[in-house]
Amino acid sequence: MKYGFLKVAAGVPALKVADCQYNAQQIIALMQDAESQTCDVLALPQLCISGSTCGDLFFQSSLLDDAGQALCRILEASEEMSLLTFVGMPLLIGQKLYNCSIAIQQGKILGIIPDTHPAQAQQRWFSQDFPYEEIELFDESIPCSPFLHIQMGEAGIALIFQHEDSLMQRAETLALSGANILIHQACQSDLQGKYQGIKRQMQSCSQTLHAASVYVSAGMGESSGDALYGGHALIVEEGEILSEAPAFQINSQLIVSDINLSRLSAQRLRHSAFRQANITESLAISAESRADQEHLHRRLEKLPLVPKSAEEFEEIFNIQVCGLARRMQHIGLPNLVIGISGGLDSTLSLLVAVKACDKLGLSREKVLGITMPGFGTSDRTYYNALHLMKALGISTREISIKQACEQHFSDIGHDASQHNIVYENAQARERTQILMDVANQVNGIVIGTGDLSELALGWATYNGDHMSMYSTNASISKTLVRELVAWIARSEMPEDCARLLVDIIDTPVSPELLPTDQSGKIAQKTEDLVGPYELHDFFLYHLLMDACPMDQLFFMAQESFRDNYDKDTILHWLKTFVRRFFTQQFKRACLPEGAQAGLISLSPRGAWSMPCDAIYRAWMEALENL
Repeated sequence: MKYGFLKVAAGVPALKVADCQYNAQQIIALMQDAESQTCDVLALPQLCISGSTCGDLFFQSSLLDDAGQALCRILEASEEMSLLTFVGMPLLIGQKLYNCSIAIQQGKILGIIPDTHPAQAQQRWFSQDFPYEEIELFDESIPCSPFLHIQMGEAGIALIFQHEDSLMQRAETLALSGANILIHQACQSDLQGKYQGIKRQMQSCSQTLHAASVYVSAGMGESSGDALYGGHALIVEEGEILSEAPAFQINSQLIVSDINLSRLSAQRLRHSAFRQANITESLAISAESRADQEHLHRRLEKLPLVPKSAEEFEEIFNIQVCGLARRMQHIGLPNLVIGISGGLDSTLSLLVAVKACDKLGLSREKVLGITMPGFGTSDRTYYNALHLMKALGISTREISIKQACEQHFSDIGHDASQHNIVYENAQARERTQILMDVANQVNGIVIGTGDLSELALGWATYNGDHMSMYSTNASISKTLVRELVAWIARSEMPEDCARLLVDIIDTPVSPELLPTDQSGKIAQKTEDLVGPYELHDFFLYHLLMDACPMDQLFFMAQESFRDNYDKDTILHWLKTFVRRFFTQQFKRACLPEGAQAGLISLSPRGAWSMPCDAIYRAWMEALENL
């Protein structure tokens, strides 16, 4: 375990029914494979030492003795392994036979989990009542409980026999007692559509209980007399499938992935059921975890705030459009006033406004786009703004801010050759003043264009572009703005307008508050100043959604962007993000309303609660100590 991740594996051995020594050999091979991949936990199917389909051979002492010898062999092989393995076998205790899962690590049996609710077919061989809290096995006292809970660092690991009718109830009981890794040991025969149902069940279980579900079922080595066992294996976290084994394989197979324990903990902290839960019955024991993983065995999304499907893009855009349309209905269908810069954010707001009018059956001329060229406006953005407004058929105005800003500089005694924060913010506020006053003039409201990433970094002029009467992009990150406009261009726009949108997407992000270069091109590029938005959006997502500690967040960023940025660059921009995120909260404390469409919102009205004077020392010290 390292940086809040636990590496888990699910293995399906290519076994032979009733050949326990052969099966032990296959199990040991899987354990060695998992150990070589620095796994912390390995889950194997039910009764995998003997096979689940032995039938009345379970009553034979020869089989049971051979299973015990096979377990000894597995224990011996595990002596030099850090791996915690759950292996299934029939176990004779007193005069009763039980289907058990044995938890082993470094040559020792840590505990035994009996199946106290065997499936109807298995009740022919296996007992249900289990009165023991410990048993003697190999001259050792071994703790036993159907509620056995193994603590491995931040991971609480518990096992469920998948066939239980009360599976969700048992899973909930274990989760509320602290288990965040649920091992589902199964012997499920295959029928048409059955596995898809199991997959949905695992996704629902992990998402509902804010846990990881590791499912593993018996493979094709089982008897095929009346049923076939496909050997399914699945690792799921918070409803997300991290790894899935191909079914119906002749040979043994192993799947591996890393569970983000910080993510699970953060979700449970937010969930009232876990905050209010009383610790339920469980037997807790400890296991050692390794600390030598250097790389993750799972894919981390570089752009976690960007959806994967066209349906999700459509849903986000519809939320933006319908949110604005509903507000327009409520306040008497006002005109919509938007400052159009030729950049991405104002483009998206304009597209939302146009579609809102379409949805309400209103003329697009109710949208008034105002382009306000200033000292840093480039020809590219200027003409893109004009052409886009014309292509969309809205009302337009052009109001230069140069003369007004020069007069303002004179009024306040600012030297216009000093291109500092006064020079920049005066332009942003002048534009906002124009928009607000024109909105009064035309019985309209100002539609904000600022996005989530800018709000997170405080990259907005207070009471300038920071303010509006309704904000359509407040929960849309910069990386999502780009992809959403691209989706709109592909699916919603005619060819001429789509070409314009593509050029806007390709334009460098800039507030254009500093003069252009000698060739008239953009000189002020935002990402050169505050850092790459793909990094900042990554930091924002994992800080808010997973409450990541700084060392884990830095590690995850390195894993995700190793081909894009070196370690020092990532650390530099992470420090910038932390500093700006904390110091700029005051700008987020008074944000205008806007329906949340993306995964994250920083709205002060419940989405994100944070004092404006919070100190970021602890976060920055953690980064300094990396």
